[in-house]
Amino acid sequence: MQDRESFLETLDELVNLAETNNRTITMDEIKKAFKDADLGEDKFEPIYAYLAENKITIKNYIPMQEKNTNVEEESKEESAESAYLQMYLDDLDAIPECDASELGNLYEKIKLGEEAAKTRMIEGSLKFVVSISKEYRGKGMIIGDLIQEGNMGLMNAVATLVENDWSNVKEYLEKEIRGSIENAIMEQNSEANVTQEALIKVNRLSKAAKELEDELGRIPDILEMAKYMNVTKEEIEDIIRLSKDVLKADHHH
Repeated sequence: MQDRESFLETLDELVNLAETNNRTITMDEIKKAFKDADLGEDKFEPIYAYLAENKITIKNYIPMQEKNTNVEEESKEESAESAYLQMYLDDLDAIPECDASELGNLYEKIKLGEEAAKTRMIEGSLKFVVSISKEYRGKGMIIGDLIQEGNMGLMNAVATLVENDWSNVKEYLEKEIRGSIENAIMEQNSEANVTQEALIKVNRLSKAAKELEDELGRIPDILEMAKYMNVTKEEIEDIIRLSKDVLKADHHH
């Protein structure tokens, strides 16, 4: 199966292709786009559904079932993620999930240094990651990213399981999976907050620069701006670095 980024890029390419032909595409063109992904016929249904939801006509395509009109319409990004998630889950169906007993047995083998046991524990816990990831929807990250972060937490958990000597294996895996997801969400939200704060500062400086320019009849210098805004010269320079040539840009507007 294609990695998530390649899959989403291919979906975008198909939409662009369809738009050059009156938003119409053939099933052969779709299959050709995914020829390197080695997909079975059943794996194309989520792809067809995604394109249909985005008002792309697929020649000779008959939907397996009509979409529930009561379901709130997804954004294009969410729809693409849903298509990928469905394919990912279909692939996971072929991998038996580890129960508590097997996890315990694998843990004993891992303590003996068996690498195959680590691989089996990771593969057998991927569905567990998906179920946990779904709980964090709506907190600022799309489901594909949540699963990716959860998988990283899972791999770290398996790698550090023995040294931490956790008595309940599944409990330890869950702790690490949730920790990885929650840290990623906090980091992303923190970056978003920093960006928002930077925009507020730049806009405030831009507004003040315009006001002072009107008052002086010329573009103010940094020291004049600092005095006008009651901040230090260094603070003005920091804000200017956030938005290159912000004073000049505002003057031309």
